[in-house]
Amino acid sequence: FGGVVGNEPVYRTEIKGVPLSFVSYNAFYGTTSDAVAEAVAIEKAKGRTVIVFAHWGEEYSTSTELLRGRAEKFAASGASLIVGAHPHVVLPSEIVDGVPVYYSLGNFMFDQYWNDSVTHGVALEVLIDRDGLSLREHYADISRDGRTCVTQ
Repeated sequence: FGGVVGNEPVYRTEIKGVPLSFVSYNAFYGTTSDAVAEAVAIEKAKGRTVIVFAHWGEEYSTSTELLRGRAEKFAASGASLIVGAHPHVVLPSEIVDGVPVYYSLGNFMFDQYWNDSVTHGVALEVLIDRDGLSLREHYADISRDGRTCVTQ
């Protein structure tokens, strides 16, 4: 899921009685972060658990400075979890206003081997129930032979 040129969709589903909304944010070709924050607020007001998936950040950069303001905006609007991708490197995660933010999960399956920093990824296991979310991180390395192997 995800959109281009301002047509980011919201994917709605229900799992074991928990209404979920996945809201996409494409920092490069999509709707503004303000419009995405508004979509988050609308979904939250409907009593849904909202997860934002953000395509953002500078490739191969480890900085989260430019992303944090957007994460704060999405958290303030009612997101329960924010997960980012695009930089091809694992970026730090943190809690922003009580909301877990994963700025970049890095590479999980990708044919980049030219630098050690791009051969790592995080698989995020999200357990959701009526009481909220719990998270488990699974770290992986990408081998030159194309295998992705969980390291912890």
